[in-house]
Amino acid sequence: MESLNLQAKSSSIRKLTCPFLELEQWRFLQVTLLGSSSGLVCASLDPHKNFILWNPSTTVFRKLPDPDFGGYFSEEEAEEVEFSVYHYGFCCVSATDDYKLLIGFRINSEFEELLIFSWKNQIWRAISGAPKWINRITQSQGALSNEKLHWLFDHNNGFYESHEEEDCVLTFDLENEEFGKLSLPDFDDNDDHLEYANLLRVSC
Repeated sequence: MESLNLQAKSSSIRKLTCPFLELEQWRFLQVTLLGSSSGLVCASLDPHKNFILWNPSTTVFRKLPDPDFGGYFSEEEAEEVEFSVYHYGFCCVSATDDYKLLIGFRINSEFEELLIFSWKNQIWRAISGAPKWINRITQSQGALSNEKLHWLFDHNNGFYESHEEEDCVLTFDLENEEFGKLSLPDFDDNDDHLEYANLLRVSC
């Protein structure tokens, strides 16, 4: 893993060592970066558990409590369930001085359950109010700006086709924990301006 300091006068790439991968139980697991904010990096080592908060500067890390899926199936059944993290984002909410992680779990490719974790409260909670077309958004990581996550929705992205909603940007406010929607500019009349633009990024 490598780190690039964008504030340095000259670009410098620094190699990082993940201290949690030195533990026996996690040594052979694959790290997925879920986001970074205010000096902390959030990563996952499994599709539905072993989420980590890590400070690369001090090498200190903490494991988050695993989400509880007991309402869906038993512990024995969970071993046969196929999980995947479909939509996610991580941010430090300045108003409450709290780190929050939003995860959209796809379970057996059938439905998506949105959960949010609060570091201050040390709990996972279900999030409601997501539009039903969120499962048609192919971009996984929400672009972070002003403590909101942003995903680009293209009603005809080559994988799915939907006539339920116009092209837009889906937002999620991590402080208020509410979904919103931003209209896109009217580029032209051909309705093909998003043909290849299925990823959204923010530059600050």
